[in-house]
Amino acid sequence: MSQRVSPIERIHAEIDDLFGSDRTLTEVLEEVARLSVRLVMQTGVEAEVDAFLQRVRYERRTDRHPSGCRNGWQPPATIKTTMGPVEIQRPKLRDTDEVFASRLLGRR
Repeated sequence: MSQRVSPIERIHAEIDDLFGSDRTLTEVLEEVARLSVRLVMQTGVEAEVDAFLQRVRYERRTDRHPSGCRNGWQPPATIKTTMGPVEIQRPKLRDTDEVFASRLLGRR
C-alpha cells in the first residue's frame, strides 16, 4: 500500500485480507481480535491529534485553527496488551505552539 494511506485504512485492509485467506476460522478470528485492538487504539490516537489540531487529516488550516500540521508518521510504538504486543503509529506534528502529549500513549 501507498505510504499516504493512513494506518487505520491499512488495518481495515489487513482484516479484509484475513477473511479472504485460506487460514482456519479460529486463526482468522484470533488475528481479527488482535487487529481490532490495534484499530481501536490507532483510531483513538488519531482522534486525539484531530482534536489537538482542531481539524481532520488533509483539512486546510484557517485563522480559527491553531498552528501546526501533520508531517507523516513516527516509527511504530509497541504497546503490551493482554492480546500480545500491539504496534501503533503516532502522527508526526510540526510547527505547533505546544507539544502534543497523547492521553493514551504519553509524550513519547
